Order: sequence, then structure tokens, then C-alpha cells
Amino acid sequence: MRRAIKVWGAIMKDGSQITEDTEGVVSVTCHPDHSVTTMDQNNQKTKWDGEWVSYNPRYN
Repeated sequence: MRRAIKVWGAIMKDGSQITEDTEGVVSVTCHPDHSVTTMDQNNQKTKWDGEWVSYNPRYN
């Protein structure tokens, strides 16, 4: 992966999942450094602890 991409959801190294169904989450972004950020309905970005190991890509 060479750039950040919007995804439907990400599975973290600890086994937890971050998806658009998570309360307050509007969008999920996976980054090349294996970090995950989400955006809420107020356009506030949140960087999550841990690293993603897998994601469900959008095909828009």
C-alpha cells in the first residue's frame, strides 16, 4: 500500500474490529504505516492505538 485508503472496516493486530458500524464512526482510513484513523459525524479525526492486519476495501 502506497497511500492511505478509505475502507469499510479494519481488523487490528489485537483482534478487535473498527468498522463504519462502530458507534460514532462515519469513515475508516487505513494508512501505509498500518495505523487507522476514523472520522465522526462532526468531522473529528481519531487515530486508533495498534496496527491493522487486514481490511475490507471499498470498491467505489
